[in-house]
Amino acid sequence: MLHDRLVALSLAVTLAATHCPSPTVRASAVPVAPLPAEGSAPSAASADGLLTLRHFGGAAPFTYYSGIDDSTRLVVRDAASWRARWDAINRAMKPPPPLPQVDFAREMVVVAALGRRASGGWSIVIDSAAWRGRVVDVFVRQLAPGRGCFTSAAISAPVDVALLPRRDAPVRFTERLVREDCD
Repeated sequence: MLHDRLVALSLAVTLAATHCPSPTVRASAVPVAPLPAEGSAPSAASADGLLTLRHFGGAAPFTYYSGIDDSTRLVVRDAASWRARWDAINRAMKPPPPLPQVDFAREMVVVAALGRRASGGWSIVIDSAAWRGRVVDVFVRQLAPGRGCFTSAAISAPVDVALLPRRDAPVRFTERLVREDCD
């Protein structure tokens, strides 16, 4: 019982220590599509080209502790590849969460993995996506701890996962780095 309380307290301190209140943007802004209502299906492109994005993890990354050690950006358009990616993402989870169902006739999955980091405080988020002629642009934001930030000593491997309306076209990932200074 005492052990459980200490673990919970340690986790709370770790999570509090990795929060930094004032981000400093080091790149130009990208368009951000609003998230759809919970349970709604992704729609086709809107008039301005933004695609409806549905996150598996909400506004935060899907997980901070994935089984993907390398920086990776990928698109999944079939069930077999989705199973393999899901298993890789959740390799550290025992038991792994159930595989979310995806209608690959209508949707595709985009995955952005930051890769293994020596501490907490790192994050990656798929911000938005846009249909631009014959290319899908996916905008990814990497968050890094900055000056004066306390971070956990835990090794992390952040990953974000999102659903988009299916497009059988090339996908281009555009990155921006946000360094969060805490002093």
